[in-house]
Amino acid sequence: MKSGIPLISIVFVSLGLIIWVVVFRLGGIPGITTPPPPAAATAEPAPEPKPERKPVKKVVAKAAESAPPPVAETAPAVKPPAPPELPMPTLNDVPLGSSGRDLLADFHAPALQGTSIVGGQLHETYVYSPGERGRDTWVLLKDGRVTAKFAFAHDQ
Repeated sequence: MKSGIPLISIVFVSLGLIIWVVVFRLGGIPGITTPPPPAAATAEPAPEPKPERKPVKKVVAKAAESAPPPVAETAPAVKPPAPPELPMPTLNDVPLGSSGRDLLADFHAPALQGTSIVGGQLHETYVYSPGERGRDTWVLLKDGRVTAKFAFAHDQ
């Protein structure tokens, strides 16, 4: 019994070696491990003749002459009224602790707006500039509330 296991192992290894040699070294078993040889070339059948086409008569329909559609008279376009011009805030118009939303709703849009996050807090800077000459108003906000305000005069 002890000599049976090595004997069976040798038989299986030998079979595996024989199959490997036949399939990979000798090109395989024709028709089983390799594709069958191509069938003898046969002549292609002659293409069927196309049926003759009958000539088509071209018919052009004349468009019926009709009057152009009437043009509807429209009222002249009316422009909507312009929104009222909001004032520029001065230093006294911006109370500390007020909301940034109120500031944007009550006054003209800032000429410059900057946003950043520092230490998890939203920091915003609004710069209101009335024009070439005047006094710029700078408003600093933290988390949507006014925390500081400054005014800068300039000539240009």
